Amino acid sequence: MEINTQMKIAEEFLAIKNIFEKIGFEIVGTKTVNEDRIFAVKKKKKKN
Repeated sequence: MEINTQMKIAEEFLAIKNIFEKIGFEIVGTKTVNEDRIFAVKKKKKKN
């Protein structure tokens, strides 16, 4: 994998992570299947 490809994947991951955090979820795992990324997420507990 080229460095540019790795950077693009890292940037996409951070963008997706931020979207999930905004709606109250956190990413707990990832998997790539046939170039599709699957994310395992869990609902964040609200802090008092």
